[in-house]
Amino acid sequence: MFSATVKAQTTDTVTSKIKKLSYLNYEIAPRFYDKDMSEYVASVLPVPRSGSFSRDQYAVVTLYVDSNGIAGNIQIIKHFSTEVDHNILKIFTSLPKLTPAYYNGHNVNNNLVMVIRFGQVHYNNPAIKAICVPYSSSEFNENNNDPIFAAVQQPPSFPGGPQAFKDFLNNNLIYPSQDKIKDIEGRVIVMFVVEKDGTISQLNILRSPDDSMSKEALRLMHICPKFNPGTQNGQPVRVQYTVSVTFSLNK
Repeated sequence: MFSATVKAQTTDTVTSKIKKLSYLNYEIAPRFYDKDMSEYVASVLPVPRSGSFSRDQYAVVTLYVDSNGIAGNIQIIKHFSTEVDHNILKIFTSLPKLTPAYYNGHNVNNNLVMVIRFGQVHYNNPAIKAICVPYSSSEFNENNNDPIFAAVQQPPSFPGGPQAFKDFLNNNLIYPSQDKIKDIEGRVIVMFVVEKDGTISQLNILRSPDDSMSKEALRLMHICPKFNPGTQNGQPVRVQYTVSVTFSLNK
């Protein structure tokens, strides 16, 4: 049986509670069938009937998913409203067995943390919808004395440039056999941190056509040569970076 609780907290308390959680690291987050959890929640969570909420208003939800995909211990650690909190708990307590989180070649236990708010999803469409964003591993592990930058004066780069990176992918990519049979193509978006020495850490899959492609993209990034590190004021720094790995049957 699920346990689900609502706890209204200040922002500082929410941050401290998240940092105390175990099992936060993952490369592929828990999934609901063919959707990641944030995509699924955003698709089914209704907009508050009153419509009276600010753009800065949000909820923070934690959900424990074990390595077998069984979910439980749901907590709303930042309150939104009675109506929205009720709808969030209704969605999470009715979840079936999930595809568990994946890390370093194995299914793992995971405390998934998501931020939920409401707003305009597309700039050319005024409709208000739910927006659900998972906290990334880099946010949990960030060291204030050695921060991770989102933008720097000199971004990281692959040795030899973009074409060399494309060549590395093409020369090493192993197309998942079942995806080839099913004629599945697409792009996997991978986020990671380029460390000061150019090594890659904290890999996360942001978007992918399916799990087999996600795992192959992770394999490629694990064997990837060092990047040229990003620099700020002439000094190497840790930088969050995103690349896409394209799976195409017509190269």
